[in-house]
Order: sequence, then C-alpha cells, then structure tokens
Amino acid sequence: MKFWIGVVSNDHVKIGIKEGFAQFGHGKLSPIKRLGNGDIIIYYSPREEMNVKSLAIKGFTAIGVVEGKIPYNPPGPARVKVKYLKTKKYLHIHDVLDNLTFIKNKKRWGILFRRSLFEINKQDFMLILKNMVDEEIYKQPKMLFSLQDVFLYIELFILAYTIKFFYDVIYLAYFSPLRMIPGPKHFALTKYFVSKKHTNGMRWKWLQYELFPEYGPVVRIAPQAVIIADPDMIKEILVIKDLPKNQKYDQLRTNLSIPTLLTTRDKTFHKKRRQIVAPAFSFKYLNSIEPLIHNCVKPLLIKFDEMVDQNQNIVNIYEMIHYCVLDITGETIFGGSFRFIETGNHPLPHKIFQELRRMIKLGMFPFLKPFIKQDPYILNFMTSLIKNRRQEDPERKDLLGMLLNASERSMSDIELHYQAIEFLIAGSDTSSFSSAMTMIKLIQNPDKLDTLFKEIDESFPEFNIDKLPSHDKLKQLPYLNAVINETLRLHPINYDIGPGRITIEDTIIGDYFFPKGTTLAVNAYRLHHSSKYWGDDVEEFVPERWLNPERIPKDCFLPFSAGTRNCIGQNFAMMVIRIIVATLIQKYKFEDILNQDMDIVHYLTPSLKTKQYNVKIYSRN
Repeated sequence: MKFWIGVVSNDHVKIGIKEGFAQFGHGKLSPIKRLGNGDIIIYYSPREEMNVKSLAIKGFTAIGVVEGKIPYNPPGPARVKVKYLKTKKYLHIHDVLDNLTFIKNKKRWGILFRRSLFEINKQDFMLILKNMVDEEIYKQPKMLFSLQDVFLYIELFILAYTIKFFYDVIYLAYFSPLRMIPGPKHFALTKYFVSKKHTNGMRWKWLQYELFPEYGPVVRIAPQAVIIADPDMIKEILVIKDLPKNQKYDQLRTNLSIPTLLTTRDKTFHKKRRQIVAPAFSFKYLNSIEPLIHNCVKPLLIKFDEMVDQNQNIVNIYEMIHYCVLDITGETIFGGSFRFIETGNHPLPHKIFQELRRMIKLGMFPFLKPFIKQDPYILNFMTSLIKNRRQEDPERKDLLGMLLNASERSMSDIELHYQAIEFLIAGSDTSSFSSAMTMIKLIQNPDKLDTLFKEIDESFPEFNIDKLPSHDKLKQLPYLNAVINETLRLHPINYDIGPGRITIEDTIIGDYFFPKGTTLAVNAYRLHHSSKYWGDDVEEFVPERWLNPERIPKDCFLPFSAGTRNCIGQNFAMMVIRIIVATLIQKYKFEDILNQDMDIVHYLTPSLKTKQYNVKIYSRN
C-alpha cells in the first residue's frame, strides 16, 4: 500500500466526492498508471495561481482508497475509483506543506500543476490528514471507513494472519495431537507437498510403494489429514461412525454451487437424492434393461467380426470396451445409445478425462478456479440430450426419466443437468475401466481365461448373437464372479487418497486420537494389496482365492466403498462387467501382445495412461 497526494481541478474534486472517482493526467504517461489497488490518496484543488506556497483548499478535499482503474480514454483524464471523505471548510496549508518530507528533500520542487500526483510517506500523509480533513463520512451504498479504520484493519489482518500462520504451521505441525502419527515431517507443515504429487496422476504409486511401506497403515500426510489402510479403522469411519465427507467434495462438483449425489456433504440432501434415483438401480429395473445392454454389446461383436474377417486381428480392447460401456450408459440411463462403437472416434471420452483432471486440480488448488475454466462441451452435450429426451420420450422409465420427474417436484433444471453429468462421468468411466481391466487380466493369464471359457461354455453351449448370455445365469457362475472380484481387488476404482471424511468432534478411532476437523482418507488400494491380509501372492492374479470363503479376509475388500455413501450403481456395474466379459470370452479367442505400457493414472477415477491396450483377436468358430 502506497500513499499519494494529488492536485486536480476543483471540478474533478467535486466529481470524486459525488460520483466516486478522481481524475488525473492526460495521455499515455498519466500518473494514474502508478497507482495500485489499496493505495490511499488525498486529492484537492489549489487556487488559480497554483503556487504551492499559497496553496489552499478551494472548496473540496477528498480522501480515497483505490479500488480500480478506468483506462485512459482521450481526450479526458484517466480515472481512479475511490471511497472518500469530505471536508466542509477552507484550509490554507502552506505551513503544513513546508514541513513535508517530500518537499524538504527537493532543492527545487517548483509548483504543483493540476493533475500532479506525488507519492509521500505515511507520516506526511497523516500530517496532511490531520490539518486538512474533517472526518465526516460522505456515505455511499457501500460501507465506507476512515483512514484510521484502514490502518486498524490492516494491523488486525496482519495479526490474524500471523496467528493463523502460527496455528496452521507451528501448532499443527509440532503441538497438535496428530504429531504422534507417523509420516514425513515436512508434510505436517503444509498440504502443498501431498497435493503436488497428484498433479501427474501418479501419486498412488508413491503412496503404495514408498509411504505405506515406510510408515505403516496410518500415515499423516498434511497438517490436518491422515490416510488410513487399516480394515477395522476404515469400518469405523465409513460404517459405524459414518463420518461426513470433507469440504474437498465441494471442489469436485462440475458446478461448485450445485451439490450432487456424490459430492454433497449434507446427509439429509444425500438421503433424499438417493431416494429419487434408487429405483433406477433396483434389481427389478436392472432385469428390465438387460435387453438394452445386449443391444449395445451386439455392435461391438459386429465390429470385431468385421475386423477378424478382414484379417485386422489387432484391436485396442481398452478403447473398444470404453466405447461399449458409454453406449450402454446412454441406452440404459439416458434413453438412447450414443452409438460410439458404430461411429468410431468421438470427443466425449476425452472430454470426460479432461473434466476429471480439471475437477481434481480444483480440489487440490481452489485458488486456480479463475484460471481453470470448464469446457462447455459436456454441459452442452447433456443439455441437448435432455432437450431431445423431453421432446421424444418423456415417459420412458430410466434414470433420466426419474430425474426429469424429480425436476418437476424437487430439482431445478440446472440441478438435473449436473446430476446427469455426474452419472455420465462416474457411471461410464468406472464400469468401463473395471470391464477392460478384467479382460486384460484374463488375456495376460491364458490359463485363467481357459478356465473361465470352460465354465461359460458349459452354461451356454451355443453362441447366438440374438440371445446373448443371460445375467440371471451369469451371476451364478462362481469362476466368473471370482475373476471379476480378483480384478476389482487388484484394480479398485480408488487407487489414490480420495477426498476423505472429516471428524466433527474430537474422536478416538482404533488406538488414535483425532481432533475435530481432521480429514481421514480411506485407501482401498493399500488394503487390497496388503500381504498381511491376502497372503504372499497378494500381487498375483488368483481368482481361485474367491472360491474358498475362508481365504477372504473380513472387511478388506471395498471395491464400491461401504456404509451409507457406498456406490449406488454397484449392481449395475457388476451386471455390465459380467455381460461384456462373458460374451467376449464365449465368442472370441484372445492373445496378448507383450511389453505394452500398463501405467495407470488416477485423477478422480483410474485409467490407463495411454488409453490403449492392444490384443490379438480370433473367432472361436
């Protein structure tokens, strides 16, 4: 903050008093360019001869706090917006000016012309203020304050910031009860370190292969955040205590002001919203949409048949399954297939990936919101989809239909749009990743693939594209379910920390005391990959472990979270995975291509970094 004294014409002072801006200078070298927001100015009018020695208040004096600049617009002077005070009396101030430092330091300071602007020190400023300004506030609709108030507020701000800094850094790092929890010492100083590791989507590797092995299943990762991979503590957090979600979920919203089923922290809101959409994920509804899922899988089979017939035996199985699941999501949730398989390349999957990255960046660095703009593509896509649905088939009983009905009672149109976008992103991205990884693990382990084929072939001896394997039978196949569960163990939907839950009071969980306001992040990936619970073969793909219930550790498998905030679409996801995997295994032979990049990045959901996994495909016929 700087202090200034300005000389303007009498009219310009009056304008400043009346309309809230002062005017200084002409042309590109206008002294106003030196002003910054928060600077404070006294500006006044001299007598006609303009000699400082005979300087007097001509009628008005104003004091202003700079709030913003109005660009120079010839031929008029530049302007600065101010909040101001007003004097009622004429004051001759040449005696005051003679004592000012900025004048004493000049051998020849000459005269002050109109539109002059001088920077002065605080002492000079207070001297002028004391002798010139009668502190009657000239009120505006906005709150005004005196200069003394300005200094007081600044001092209070500095004091408050100092106290907050001491609390955030010194107290939380070295005196908080969390100091007893193991973790990197410098991570206790600021959340910046753990946030920075998430920018490339590879933080999960650091967690699994460096952090947990060194510090154990309970680790402090920020001043008020702890990550937990202990099954008993996780159960208490998610189920027994059912702690509320923390404020990071607000940043995961596509629109920050509109809560959704996933991102709301309000338990009452969540309960009501879940009641609205729950019928779309009931067993009754899922049974009714099985033909729709089959209709979306058929184009995938036709596409693969065409490639095999043309001896184009190499397919990107990851991408094709992603497209298929997007079509299924469109058909069963939004009232019509997106036809990605038939049309080929489509911008939506990439736009979804970009939106996930944007959301997670805002979650880590909220101050970047003005600089990380939302791509309007997904909102426009959803707006068009909803508009067409209302015109063509408003009575269709699917998730979108239920949301449309709810929008007439308890949801606004904008809430409908963003809730639908959430289902589009969360539903398609997670189901496609799990389906694709199940196929990839089978193709990488041909002995497991052969075992599964035998089970499917016994239940469905003949393949018929018009009568694909029924889900009622598929969900009874033990090895198919074992394969899927083993894939979900090795590749859960949450690799990373996750936003977490928050303690709303001082809380004891396990052997640890967590003060109020502590974020407790649950890490399913570490739980799924702990040899303590799963044995020495924990990193191997062993579906057979699921055939023996005694081998499955209690409370150590959380593919869809747990408690009241578990995944509402888990039955839908399992149905999609079973139908896609069983159908592809029944109809085709697959052969792996070695030495492919299997790096996984995790932003809000996991995905292959390359978005590609190529395999060789042959018809079983």
